[in-house]
Amino acid sequence: MRFSNKVHAERDSVCMGDDCNAPNAKDLYYASNERLSDFMDSVSRYVPSMRNVVWSIECKDKVIAYLIFDENANCKYELAISDMKVSRLVEKKIYCRYYYERKLFDYRTNPPVDLYPECKTLLEKVKAHESRV
Repeated sequence: MRFSNKVHAERDSVCMGDDCNAPNAKDLYYASNERLSDFMDSVSRYVPSMRNVVWSIECKDKVIAYLIFDENANCKYELAISDMKVSRLVEKKIYCRYYYERKLFDYRTNPPVDLYPECKTLLEKVKAHESRV
């Protein structure tokens, strides 16, 4: 079954070889009644599967969700907004930004992620960092 509803997705490059394909764009299709909680499965298949990383998912400059990959590259998600139909997103475009424990800089603003020693998990560090950006 092919869906006609789509969200345009772009993501960070994760290595120099990935830069060749930048902006790493793809249209992700969804059913008319699909909720964000279900749509995160499509987003998790779109981003590279990596170990111990967090992807923040932005729509119209607002974080709407996080994808959290563990040490075995298993993914879970956490919504940053209320679950709703994908069709109700303000804009049908998302950007996926990735973070990892040893990432020294976020290339938008260059602050070290390690500035958050009070945070116990990478997800907590990402949230603290993004709340300050």
